[in-house]
Amino acid sequence: MTTGPNVLLDTSAVIDFEEIDGRKVAERAGCAYGDLAPGISAITLAELATGPHATAEARERAARQARLQWVEATFDPLPFDSDAARTYGLIYNSVLTVRRAQTPQAPGRSPHRSGCLRPRAPHRHPESS
Repeated sequence: MTTGPNVLLDTSAVIDFEEIDGRKVAERAGCAYGDLAPGISAITLAELATGPHATAEARERAARQARLQWVEATFDPLPFDSDAARTYGLIYNSVLTVRRAQTPQAPGRSPHRSGCLRPRAPHRHPESS
């Protein structure tokens, strides 16, 4: 039994959640599929909260609002505290290094000991259009 998430989903992973193969994520996270415990950070929740406001289309706004409500009901966000803020620069540098090398990225490690799943590259705020 886990005490917290072992995979941290970024905003784009939450948006694509239904398309993600949980068995591949578990393998990448180094755990059994049944032990997979995805989580989100407070930043992901904040980004998703902007989504309904970032579109003029009524159907898309409703879909984004439904996603936000599902996420709020499903996950207990990890705080973005000072330890996470300090680690952010290191993770950012790792992402840049990986992108420059154009090789698959191993899951990043957050101070909450969760791998970070970022299925899209290059990253842009997925709710902004």
